[in-house]
Amino acid sequence: MDKKDTIHVCYAMVDKSGNYSKFTGAAICSLFANTNSAVIVHLLYDGQMTEANRAKFAQLARRYGQEIRLCNVQTAIPKTWAQAGAIFAESLNAERYTGANMYRLAIPELLPDVHRAIYLDADTIVNMDIAELWQEDIGESGLAAVPDIAVLEHFGRQDEVAPSQSFLYTECQATVDTVFNAGVLLMDLDCLRGRESNLLLEGVAFLKAHAEKFEFYDNDILIAFFAQTFTHLSWHYNIRLEWAQQFGRGQLVPGIYHYLGRNYGLNPAEPHYRMFLTYWGMSPWFNPTVLWHGYRVAVDNMQVQAKERLVKVRRIYNLCCRKQRVFVGLAMDEQRLRADFALGEDEPYMALAPGGQLRLPYDTATHAYIFFWSNYAEIKNLLENAGKKEYEDFADGTRLLEGQIDDLRVSEQTVMWNI
Repeated sequence: MDKKDTIHVCYAMVDKSGNYSKFTGAAICSLFANTNSAVIVHLLYDGQMTEANRAKFAQLARRYGQEIRLCNVQTAIPKTWAQAGAIFAESLNAERYTGANMYRLAIPELLPDVHRAIYLDADTIVNMDIAELWQEDIGESGLAAVPDIAVLEHFGRQDEVAPSQSFLYTECQATVDTVFNAGVLLMDLDCLRGRESNLLLEGVAFLKAHAEKFEFYDNDILIAFFAQTFTHLSWHYNIRLEWAQQFGRGQLVPGIYHYLGRNYGLNPAEPHYRMFLTYWGMSPWFNPTVLWHGYRVAVDNMQVQAKERLVKVRRIYNLCCRKQRVFVGLAMDEQRLRADFALGEDEPYMALAPGGQLRLPYDTATHAYIFFWSNYAEIKNLLENAGKKEYEDFADGTRLLEGQIDDLRVSEQTVMWNI
């Protein structure tokens, strides 16, 4: 029987190729390495796992004197999973999402003798003692999570958030203050089991009824059901890597870092990548020969992509030579951008507000719009639908900023994923 003070932490994954277990292994290693508390990890999966990875998970648990329990969701709750799987396969986009995305909704049924649990996405690194999160109050709803706005407020970027016209806002009563990422959850399982209906089956049925309106299936279910009632946790329990890199000035703090998919890199000079590499290096999955090979491949790919980026910079330069430039960005960035690019007093700067309308007051026959906006892809789509052409009428100004490496990081992510 588990001790009363044992911390229960759930991870979920599907690893048909055998390549993903190293990320989950690094995540669990960071969890074990930073706590003296007794922890049981419940690894939720679909029954497919190589013998080598099974052995490494067992080795990791032995190394830290902890326990990792493998839980095959399909055999643990066969009736419920068959019902949910039928609905999921019939009406939802299974190309983008696997069953693992829905496993967190099944935790109350999967762990009938556990009273509370922490759920962590497999792409997290725990840079703190997990006992701190375990001791937080969950509240009456049965669910606690970190609102997105809490993280942005910490970095002073809350003004970039605006209400959306998505289904969650218009019909589910979500607001900018209540949208959260479900990669870190604190769950009162007794409370969730006391709901009138099974959380997983209720969730997939809800998705089926509104399938075309949702973007992130599992996350959107929880927001739709709990936006008005969940307990708000501190920002540091779910720190999105992209925000930490963009706004955090490279400083690591105690907390849980969320790498959000394939956002891993091989550059040890970048502190967040170094943190992941440290825990991967402490895990049974570390292989220095493979790491070196991966790094060389990444460097070769980055050289190719650097040339491609130079082409983009030249195209922006040529565009600004042909037409008068109009910079577009946040009002708070105007002074810095004017100084960095030596904009004259007579050169226009348009302050674009999040969620505001995009207007082009200057004729694109004589003016070129240079956007400094994190979601440039959305702006590009809007303008191209309006008949405008990239590098003829507008361009992505962030390509010109020092330290802008998003286009170079992809090769590292791809290599890391396939090691």
